Amino acid sequence: MSFSVDIEKYAKKTNVDLGKLLRGTALSMYTKIVKRTPVDTSRLQNNWQMGLNLLPVGEVPNTDTTFAEIAKTSGAKAGDAIYIANNLEYAEAIEYGHSSVKAPLGMVRVTIAEFKRIVEQQARKIK
Repeated sequence: MSFSVDIEKYAKKTNVDLGKLLRGTALSMYTKIVKRTPVDTSRLQNNWQMGLNLLPVGEVPNTDTTFAEIAKTSGAKAGDAIYIANNLEYAEAIEYGHSSVKAPLGMVRVTIAEFKRIVEQQARKIK
C-alpha cells in the first residue's frame, strides 16, 4: 500500500518539510505496529523490518533490531519510499486473525486505519 501522494499533498498544504514528515510518519507507524504485535517468543515482534527504497527480504535473528531498523530510514527524503515488512511465514496469519485474543484486528491494518491522524500528529511536531 502506498501513501506517498497523501503525504505529499498534506506536506504542501501545511507547508511542512516532506522528508521530516515522511520519516516521522514511518517511525510512528513502525513503532505502533511493533507494539501491537502479539508476543510469545518475541520472534514475530523482532522481525519487523524497515527498508529505504527497497522492500526488506528474509528474516532477522530473534533479537531486538528496532534501532537498526529505524537507522535504515534516517536519511529518507522527499520522493523516497519507506517499507515496513515482516517476512516470517506466519506474520500474515496473525495479521488476519489467527491471534484472536492478542491481536484480533491485526497490527498493520489497525495502524493503517490511523494513518491520517499519524500524519497530522507528525506535522504538528515538525511545526
